[in-house]
Amino acid sequence: MNINEIKQLLSTSMAPYEKARQQFLAAQSGPMSDIVAYLERQRGKELRPLLTLMSAHACGLPEGTKESNPVFRVAVLMELLHNATLMHDDVIDESALRRGEPTVNAQWGNQVAVLAGDYFLSQVMQGLHEIDNPLITDMVNHAVTAMSLGELIQLQQCGDYTIGETDYLCTIEHKTARLMQACCGAGAVLGTSRKDYRDAAMQFGMAYGMAFQMHDDWADMQPSSVTGKPQGNDLKEHKVTLPIILTLKRLEGDTKSAFLTLLQKEMLTDSDVQQAIQTIEASGAVEATQGKIAEQVQQALCQLARLPQSPYREGLTSMAESLT
Repeated sequence: MNINEIKQLLSTSMAPYEKARQQFLAAQSGPMSDIVAYLERQRGKELRPLLTLMSAHACGLPEGTKESNPVFRVAVLMELLHNATLMHDDVIDESALRRGEPTVNAQWGNQVAVLAGDYFLSQVMQGLHEIDNPLITDMVNHAVTAMSLGELIQLQQCGDYTIGETDYLCTIEHKTARLMQACCGAGAVLGTSRKDYRDAAMQFGMAYGMAFQMHDDWADMQPSSVTGKPQGNDLKEHKVTLPIILTLKRLEGDTKSAFLTLLQKEMLTDSDVQQAIQTIEASGAVEATQGKIAEQVQQALCQLARLPQSPYREGLTSMAESLT
């Protein structure tokens, strides 16, 4: 299933989710009104709310659940949290574009972007306080802490081509997978009282998040015509991703030295990027990365097998398999 098919499967839940989203955005005014309008224009796949709602239904939340159920507000808060972190990330990465539009920092400056991200984070915490579910609050707090640490670790690792696969896995677990784990866990908490189902959903979220970030790193090596994103951005930003780590592990002697010299250039041209990608592809690291993704997807599917059979479990299965 693609994202549109997932939303169709969730048709009875998307309307109350949308209503909860609009209620939240309508309550923001004054200096936040321009940012709210920006968020409306910048709506992406909304993967994190989908994970929250799909996990809730896969664990037992019935179709047609009343819109007063907190699951819809939680789904909104998860997307809001994600958007807040993107605002901060764009400042850190000095990004000028996101989804084809100028970033918040590009339009209004770094100060506004940081403060807007902080404001939305505070709104997430306030929303969780109002929902008053300690399990969910704990999950989200742990995720936010992990994400902050993950970004700090990635900053420290930037341009450090001595780091290994273990370091990389630790980084992506913190900066990406922990939030997806919290989304699935929060949905499960609101869908069932069974701890075994909750544990399965959370472990699915972790494995899915790991595979998702690995796939994102793999996609950076692919042509823009395939992904719709600029090719080689991670290389230009000196991010040490899995394809690079696996390439360095395979190269020796002068070939390895030349590759490192290329990676360590202060500014890589488009020609440099193409040369680096050719070396990565020739080493077999692209296929090896796909193999690592497949391993994480298989772990995710094993966790889903612990949940009862349903269209929602099949939807989560399709989401995971789409990464391979």
